[in-house]
Amino acid sequence: MTNFEALPLILALSAIPSPDSTWQTPSESNLLDLYGVRWKQELKQFKLLATNYEEWSQPAFSADGSRVFIGTRAGRLEARAVLDGKLLWHKPKVGVIGNSMVPFGDSIVLGIDSDLVALDVVRGIERWRVRLGGSVGGPSSLWGEIGVFPVRPNAYVAVNLVSGKRLWQVKRPTPEALTIRGQGGATIDAARESAYLGFSDGRLIAVDLKQGTTQWTASLGSVGEFFADIDTQPALIDKGKGLIVGAYNSGLFRVDPATGSIEWTQKELTKVTSLTNTTEGVLIAGKGDGQVLGLNPKGDVIWRYRMKKGSPRRPMLLPNRLVAVASNRGPLALLQIGNGRPVQLLPTGSGMSAPPAVYGSDLMLMTNGGLFLATRAKAGGKILLH
Repeated sequence: MTNFEALPLILALSAIPSPDSTWQTPSESNLLDLYGVRWKQELKQFKLLATNYEEWSQPAFSADGSRVFIGTRAGRLEARAVLDGKLLWHKPKVGVIGNSMVPFGDSIVLGIDSDLVALDVVRGIERWRVRLGGSVGGPSSLWGEIGVFPVRPNAYVAVNLVSGKRLWQVKRPTPEALTIRGQGGATIDAARESAYLGFSDGRLIAVDLKQGTTQWTASLGSVGEFFADIDTQPALIDKGKGLIVGAYNSGLFRVDPATGSIEWTQKELTKVTSLTNTTEGVLIAGKGDGQVLGLNPKGDVIWRYRMKKGSPRRPMLLPNRLVAVASNRGPLALLQIGNGRPVQLLPTGSGMSAPPAVYGSDLMLMTNGGLFLATRAKAGGKILLH
């Protein structure tokens, strides 16, 4: 039995949702020492007189979990051994690195400036490069050999990840009103061979995965007003019969994935910036006002957690019915999926603007201050509040 498998049985209680939307707050008696730092690496390269420094690129693992790839705002790309942090190769000034990287076979695929690039994971040698016309602004989505990438300011591009051939692009006009920084990823519906794409003008569009042709369009965000963005990655529920998606200024919606018709709206659930589906019958929503919510498939709030500082990044699922939610100004919170109870707060100092990377029991963090932390699950114990 590994240390991770030996986590306290109390975590199994997260399968039981809270009967109401009770606020959850950290309690010293409930916090555990679940994840510990294995190694760390200082990567900050501050520019003279720079303020509000942030790191926006999410780390990524190789497909076999043996390597981790790290990109910095200063344009440094590194490959390190997960076991001990040994530097395997690096590129000091590649350009502006996109929001996310994705492993594909023995390649790591990432945005560099306005291109999508595939690099050999062992040596870092470039295999192919294709023009995107903008930076990768959110998480990628895979369907076989096809990768769908959100591209700033308001587009999605599909690329064949074997050949590097650009397959299609879907683009919307950028609104004149203010929008939220960042983009949600595409949601792949393998049964329908469709992708669902959210845009900053409040439109949700279903497209054919092979051709990129539009199947339907739904207007969700309040057009002409500030922050009409659909920043959430749409969540397929009820075995593909429903699609849950949030528009920042107008609420949470359930949409028929076959037709695009709106089935219900939760207008009070505005400011939703991220949405993560789980296998527990719970959706985890991050809100721009610092809240993390647990929602049932009807859009009802079953638990709430408020961050002491900052706003949540995209929630990342962990084993043992946990979810990791970073704050751009505070610690990384590990919450139980079923009831939102905090079980560990990992201090980050400067906060995190990029979500952590997860592979099995490894959890990799890139802080806004340029400190990279490689953490791993271990046997449980008590931890003091941070």
